[in-house]
Amino acid sequence: MKKNLFFGLCAASMLLMTSCDKEAFGGRFGEQETNVTLSVSLPELQTRAYGTGVNAKYLQYAVYSLDAQDAINEQIEKNSLVLTQLAKNELSIKLVPNTKYAIVLWADAYGADATSPFPVTMKKNDNGEFVNTLAVDATKIKTSDDNADAFFGSYEINVTGANQYTITDALNNTEISNNDLKLKRPFAQLNIASTISDYNTLVNSGFDLKKTKISVKKAYSSMNLLTGAVGDDQEITYAYSDALAAVNQDPAYNAHKLLSVNYILMSDSKQTATEVVFTYSNGTTEGYKSYYNVPLRRNWRTNIYGDLFTNKVGITVSIAPSFADQIDANGDGKADTENQYSGNNGNFSAYLP
Repeated sequence: MKKNLFFGLCAASMLLMTSCDKEAFGGRFGEQETNVTLSVSLPELQTRAYGTGVNAKYLQYAVYSLDAQDAINEQIEKNSLVLTQLAKNELSIKLVPNTKYAIVLWADAYGADATSPFPVTMKKNDNGEFVNTLAVDATKIKTSDDNADAFFGSYEINVTGANQYTITDALNNTEISNNDLKLKRPFAQLNIASTISDYNTLVNSGFDLKKTKISVKKAYSSMNLLTGAVGDDQEITYAYSDALAAVNQDPAYNAHKLLSVNYILMSDSKQTATEVVFTYSNGTTEGYKSYYNVPLRRNWRTNIYGDLFTNKVGITVSIAPSFADQIDANGDGKADTENQYSGNNGNFSAYLP
């Protein structure tokens, strides 16, 4: 496999970038090269208090050449940069014609910080295997930690000739238009909200809800960034954190108090019915609620809301794709992009397509 080694982050002004590595040129200036400019952006960058994605400031990526069987032949470049928020970020790559390439990207709030709960590996191991993995260290994540919101993408670039190429999303085998790589969350977002009247009843009873934590069964702690495949499922628990302060953190909840927002690594193959345990504390005394058959899915938002503390009936679970803004918080079933499940005593029954 021929080796073209000019991969530069030739910066657009939108990027605060590392400098181009001259060793990446490889000395083959005489051959025709194809310049590919990729636009990297994060979805749902808005002004809501949670789920905005604006904390994901650091991008790590790797570029590989592929052999005839689409297996990784060699690593062309590995690098990182600081993202410009609320704007598209450009990567300029020079690639050799008649060659296929893979590019894998990961964006989070930590970068290469050793304290990151998301150690990312993009390299060749001692056995000669190319490893592209995400690990999630749940012990380093607190409940409702918006720094746990992160994004990834995996793409194939097929350079068929000089300035002729196609870009395909390797995760769903769809062609990318306008060279726009819009990264997605590997997580399900799990939100828990109480009606204002129900929350006030709890507080007026003398229970000052100060902290919350979450536990989820059938979640995951690792993923192949190149293929999107997850490892074995397991129970994960995020540590206590201060309860969210504002009443209307998300306008979709209307007259609800948002109590907990969490990012749970999930599969993209289907909705997974799982058990969720929501624990709350006034500093000395704990209470908890268990919810069964709760549907979670990668890049979908699941909401548990209603009279959580005083009423065992009328709790609703809804799930919407792509973190859609319009959530059916009134429970009237009119939102055409979501499935809803209602149950008694938290025993929810979910239809899994």
